[in-house]
Order: sequence, then C-alpha cells, then structure tokens
Amino acid sequence: MSENKSRLNRCIHCGHELPDEASFCPFCEMPQSSAVHLQAPRTKRRFLVAILLALLTVAVIICVLLYNHLPKTYKGNNHVSYPFHGRTIDVIASFDPFQELDKTVSEEKSIRIPEGSSDAHPLWLSAFGSDSTELYDLFAGEIENCSIQAVPLIVQTKETQADTSNQKAGYADTSEKAMSSVPAAMEINGPYPVEDPSINALWSADVYFSPENGTNDLNWTISMKNGDTIQLTQRLTCSAMPSVRLNYKDTPLETVEDIRKAIQSVDNETVLSLELPPVTYDEPLILSDRAVKLYGSSDDSQRTAFTDTIEINTRIPDPVELINIDFKGNGGTGVLAHETVLVQNCTFSGWDIGVDAQEGSWPNIENSTFDNNGTGLRFNSSSSSSSSDGCYFTRFTGNGIGAHLVRVPFDWEFGFPECTFEGNGEDVKRGL
Repeated sequence: MSENKSRLNRCIHCGHELPDEASFCPFCEMPQSSAVHLQAPRTKRRFLVAILLALLTVAVIICVLLYNHLPKTYKGNNHVSYPFHGRTIDVIASFDPFQELDKTVSEEKSIRIPEGSSDAHPLWLSAFGSDSTELYDLFAGEIENCSIQAVPLIVQTKETQADTSNQKAGYADTSEKAMSSVPAAMEINGPYPVEDPSINALWSADVYFSPENGTNDLNWTISMKNGDTIQLTQRLTCSAMPSVRLNYKDTPLETVEDIRKAIQSVDNETVLSLELPPVTYDEPLILSDRAVKLYGSSDDSQRTAFTDTIEINTRIPDPVELINIDFKGNGGTGVLAHETVLVQNCTFSGWDIGVDAQEGSWPNIENSTFDNNGTGLRFNSSSSSSSSDGCYFTRFTGNGIGAHLVRVPFDWEFGFPECTFEGNGEDVKRGL
C-alpha cells in the first residue's frame, strides 16, 4: 500500500493527487508539463557567427572583383572619359580632327546645300588625355572593332503632331503620309583606321547626304578587346537652300565688274549660278562668303576665258564650281583656293601654278587639262571640310611638275584615276 502511494501522480505546482496521465490540475488549473530550455554554449554560437561573417565578407569581395572585371558600356554625346590602365582616355567624335583637343568641340553640325544636290563630309574619332604616347598606342591597340550608323530623326510638324495625338492607343501609324515623312538615313563609307600619324584621329568615315536626309544621329560604337563598349553620337543636319541662275543673254555679264554686280544682287544665302558669255576676262575675281557656280560657254571663235586669278575664300556653304572655262596665264596663279573648289572641263596653260589649293581647300578636278604650266596642280593643306578620292580623267602635259602634293589632309592617298601624264618634268611630286 505504501508502494502505491509513492507512485501517486501529484500536481507539480500544488501537490494535489491527480489521475494518471492528467495534463492539468483541476485544483490550481496549471498545466502538468514543463519546457526544458537548452542553451548552446556561448563559445560555439560565437564561432558560428564568426564563420558566417567571414563567408559574407568573402562573398562581397568576390562580387566586387567580378563587377570590376565585367564588360561595361560607356555612353556620351560626342565625348566619353574612359578609364584605362589607371589613367583616363578622352574619346571624342567630331567633324574636324584638328579641333578635338578642345573638349567643347561641337557635337552638332548644320549644312545647307542647293535643292537637288548632295555633298559629303568626313567624320573623325580621336583619343586624348594622356601625355604618354605609349598609353595612347596601347589604347588604339585594344580596340577590337569600330562601327558607325546613321539614324534619321523625325522632326514633328503640326500635322504630324496631330497624327501622333490620334495614336495614343498605341497603334503604329503605317499610313503612306506618315511613312513618307520619315527621312532616309545618310549613307556612310567606313569607318577605317587612320594611318597618317600627323592626323589627330584613330578612325575616320565619310557621310554622304542631301536635303532629303534632314537630321541624322551618327552613332559610333567602339568595341574593346576586354569586352567594354564605348558609344558616341554626332548629329548632322542637312537642309536645302534656294538657288538662282542668271544667263548672260538676260543679265549683263561681259566684264568682271558685271560679275561682281550680279553676285551682289543676290542674297548670300542663295546659291548663285552664272552662265558667262564666251568672252575673255582680264581682271582678277575674288569669290568670298557665298556659293557661286561659274559656267562658261562657247561660240565659233572661243570659250569663256580668264587671264587673271580667280581667288576663292570662305565658302558658305556650297563649294565654288568652275565649269567649261579656259584659264590662260602669263605667270602667276590661275585659281587660288582656300576652300573646296570643283573644277570641271577647264583648261590651264601658261601659269606658274594652274590650281593652288591652300589651307582649308580640297580640289575636285574632273575632265580638265593642265598644259605648259610651272606646276599644274599644287595641293598644300592640312585640313579640309570636304573630300574626294582624287583627280579624275584629267591630262597633265608639258608641265614642270604635273601635280605637287605638298600636304594632303587625309590618310588615304590622293589619286589620279584615269588621268594622263605626258612630257612633264615630274609627273607627281609628294612633299616639299
């Protein structure tokens, strides 16, 4: 009996006897189970926390290292500062390689040309920012590829804005009117690496345009060997300018003074074409600050001729054109150009220099003749706003020097496709 009493189930709180397996005491209403709280040793818990913190630190370091070595894209307008070997390389896209040392070089250019005509302009990609030639060469060698794309911009008029407001539901306007308002992309030739060390550029391209192209973004993409990408943008706008054509049969053009008066009678923002009579002009003519096209004519006895110099200065904005004219000299210079000049079906004889293309000029010469001059063509310019591949279908005969290329402002060779050289003291001289 005493053995059974010792095994009685009692409340762990008040001591009253309870039935077997009772989960609570009916006397004090307290539960009959007690939780046993076990606590890990403090030393073990601190050790686990230290391991977790160490793993987290390693993970952060790995992420930082991986991020620093992941390929990145560097975007700018026409200028990007690119980190390279602990230094900074300034990568610049511009319209003139000789202005790029100035980081404020314009990213936009507007050109007006006559309606129905087309033109071309060089584009340049350069890198600066280090006085170390070795670093510059190393950067150039790390370029994997270079490309450029022309993307036309749509300039909204009131009509197109109204059309756009009617499309807020998200439907594309594929109507003939809308599609015809999208200008075509400008054509681009290149880019190609610049090999001439005298030119402050790594790559160059040519963009061809007409007024119908409107405004285009010219987007450069430079892919580096480490996977980085550099993106730059230039913007070119081409618009049409009005043109006027005056004929000697309707307008007095018998003398150089008549030519000057005719030029002054037309607004400078208008491209002026003058059809000259078959006479000989014996006074110098200076063409400045406007686009002028001189067309010669002929009768049974002669063609339009000049016996004194035509000097071509600032072009705004179309090149001066000389077509179907004879230049008959007695020493001196036939055409002295400081801007782009187009010479077609002209003759030059008896001059010290037939055509002298000086700083800022680019001579476009086609189907012409240089005969019995000291130097037929002299090209001496370190920069230009235009370009062509050379001189075409032209004869150089009996000159002391047929063509003297003192300086040519582009890395490709100024060529003479389909040209003839006969009886010259030296056909083509290069350098001083």
